[in-house]
Formats: sequence, C-alpha cells, structure tokens
Amino acid sequence: MIVRYFRVHPKKSGWWLGLHVSFQIVGYTLGTIGWIIGLWLGHASRYYTFPKHRTLSIFIFTFASLQMLALRLRPRSKDEYVKFWNLYHHSLGYALLAAIAIDIFLGIGILKPADRSWKWSYVGILGILGLIFLVFETYSWTKFLAEKDKKKKEIQVNNNPSENIK
Repeated sequence: MIVRYFRVHPKKSGWWLGLHVSFQIVGYTLGTIGWIIGLWLGHASRYYTFPKHRTLSIFIFTFASLQMLALRLRPRSKDEYVKFWNLYHHSLGYALLAAIAIDIFLGIGILKPADRSWKWSYVGILGILGLIFLVFETYSWTKFLAEKDKKKKEIQVNNNPSENIK
C-alpha cells in the first residue's frame, strides 16, 4: 500500500521508498523468525505433518528472500529493462501477499483453537486493510480521472484558439 498510494499521493515525495524498504525489512525479519519457529516445530513433532502449510511456507520464504534481493539488485530508473523488473517485483509482491494470507489461515486451522476468535480477528484485520485499500483506490482513480479530464480540456482549448477570442 505504501508504494502504490504514497509515491505520488497526496503529493509527490521521496520518503515513500524508505518507508517501503523499512516495512519490507521488518516483515522479512518477522517472517524469518516464523520460518525458524516452523522449522523447530517441524523437527520437534515428527509425527505431525502439514504438507500444504509446509509447501506454501517454503514458497513464501523462498520468494520473499528473492524480493529482498531488490535492496541490492534493483535497476536504475534509466535502465532499459526497468519496466520488466517493476512488473516482476510488483507481481511477485502481490502473489506473496495472497500466499501469506492463505498460509496464515492454514496455520490457524492447524492450531484448532477452541473458540474462533483468532480466525475472526484475522478476518477483521484483512477486512480493515481491504477497506483502507478501497478508500485509497477510490481516491487515486478519482484524482487520476480528474487530471485526465483537465488535460483533455486544456488540449481542446489549445487546439481551438478561435473559440478563446470573444
């Protein structure tokens, strides 16, 4: 959300990249701690296996590690393949967010808590994030369409100078 909505809104600024990298580092650190705990639990309980959760966790950790390489391997904005890099980086980032959400649901299912408060709390968190996303997306599209309409009117005025003289 930081990159998508704070890079140019409410105004263009340079602080969004530092904030994005900071959030990625914190998220990766917490994910690595979770990965280590998962490895320890998997080793400690050999008779309980959860192949879907394990496979998805391996996928997440592997590709999250690949995403972290962007800290060093990101191309310059003038490089010719920067469009392909951005497509890869954004697509993988969104795929990881979806996989992480699913994996957390699988993990909650493995715990089988007596009450369903964990599951519904997580659903609530996802719902709030979804609502924030919807508000930001609506704002972004409204602003984009208004700017597009403004440019279109400016082009019409510049192409018809006789109408401007009254």
